[in-house]
Amino acid sequence: MLLISSVYARTNAASFLKIKASAKQVAMGGVSCGFADDISCLETNPAGLAHFAYDERSQAMLAHNEWFEGIRGEYAAYAHHFGERSVLMGSLKYVFMDDIVRRNEEGVEQGTFGANDGAITAGFAHEFDSFWLGLTKIEHLGVGVQAKAITEYIDDKRAMSYAMDAGVFYRGEIVRLGASIQNLGSTMKLNIEEFALPTTMTMGASVVLFETSRVGVDVGQELGHNIMFRGGGEYCLGKSIALRAGYVYTDEKRADSGITAGFGVTIADIAIDYAFVPYGDLGDTHRMSLSFAWGKFLE
Repeated sequence: MLLISSVYARTNAASFLKIKASAKQVAMGGVSCGFADDISCLETNPAGLAHFAYDERSQAMLAHNEWFEGIRGEYAAYAHHFGERSVLMGSLKYVFMDDIVRRNEEGVEQGTFGANDGAITAGFAHEFDSFWLGLTKIEHLGVGVQAKAITEYIDDKRAMSYAMDAGVFYRGEIVRLGASIQNLGSTMKLNIEEFALPTTMTMGASVVLFETSRVGVDVGQELGHNIMFRGGGEYCLGKSIALRAGYVYTDEKRADSGITAGFGVTIADIAIDYAFVPYGDLGDTHRMSLSFAWGKFLE
């Protein structure tokens, strides 16, 4: 959609893929590539889910996004333990806007039309218990990959593309490191014009502080754009409440840079997360996500 494109100063297609669904991630400035600890990492680093393969557990997430100018988004994701130290996962993303006014060349209203974007993904992650790289023993290294089909509709015009994400994730007791590439795929053609996907490379790290807090940073670059820095963290009040904040910085003129905030409430295996992100003159946005897990922990 053109409005989404303007927010991200885009010169490519499928800008809706940059709208992260997880309220947990968004509240911390979008930090997630090296922050993975639940299914919320699926959009940014598929390798982050690999370490959940040690337990016979499944995870799911539902999310709703209220943007400005009537733009809304829905998201659903699922991850399931598979075999030994492996996880299968998939997701569905849908962003839509109704009642866009159609005007002719003289500016006279000619009714309304709608626009919507969607993506469906399927992927696989695996964590290696240990292996030798030369003389160095590497432990708890996860790898992940997912394929996606992408569509964009505006009025009676349609574009489609296919892409993939891939990543690696190292899980230490205190430090976690991750790297990923997203939206690597074919161009999208709308009428006679072709547009590239927002292919993005990201590296991230996170650190546990005092057992009650975690902070992290992501450094990423979308092809054709400047480097973007994301920093954020969470402070836990017991096991039930988490307070979060973050900051996004780039020297490009983008409405999504700046301060973010939110919180999460966890009861047993159910987590409810909220994020607030101001977009300057465009307005404020709100995200809610619900995640839950079930199954048994392995000894």
